[in-house]
Amino acid sequence: MKLKQRELQIIDYLLEENRFVNYKVMSQQLNLTERQIRYDLRNIESAFQHAGIHAIKKQAKKGVMIVAKNQVKQRMAHFKKYSTPAKYKYSRKEINHFILLKLLISNQIIPVSEFETELNISRTTVLSHLVDLDGVLFLEDLSLIHHKRRGYIISGENLNKYHLFTRVLLELINIRELYTFIMDSEKVFSKEAELIFFTFSILMTCNNH
Repeated sequence: MKLKQRELQIIDYLLEENRFVNYKVMSQQLNLTERQIRYDLRNIESAFQHAGIHAIKKQAKKGVMIVAKNQVKQRMAHFKKYSTPAKYKYSRKEINHFILLKLLISNQIIPVSEFETELNISRTTVLSHLVDLDGVLFLEDLSLIHHKRRGYIISGENLNKYHLFTRVLLELINIRELYTFIMDSEKVFSKEAELIFFTFSILMTCNNH
């Protein structure tokens, strides 16, 4: 599930309301334009549906509300705990490792904007880190392929990808954290582990479908 900070703000607001709220009221309360709210609500609804949650209810004259609040609150608590990096500043090494690991495990092209959102960094910063990865990949007989206007993907033998992935993962996450996550995914010890494990568990699910 992908949600931006502004979309989280809208969800939090609607979770506090027990009635339909029209777009004008939401605009005033959240200091957003009605157009922004409509756009964000479409993204929220799509993200919820992708996660198997049908919680957005709309009525033309009344506005919008969230139903199944308990289900949404539980899901959002989990989402915020594991995948919202806005209050955490990752080191350059952590960012490099995360971008590399995600590219290594993905069989799809990953847009730069995805790294911007997940790590709360600028496009320029993402591109700088991607340049750094070229040398690392070259030593493993792998290459970083750029697809214009789409994103990046790593090309090469899967065995080489798995070897590099394992090595980098163990540099970033210790064995204790890895074992604990396998036994109980709710228990992790560091923010880096939260980001890595939660993101990659979603990515593995997507790759298998």
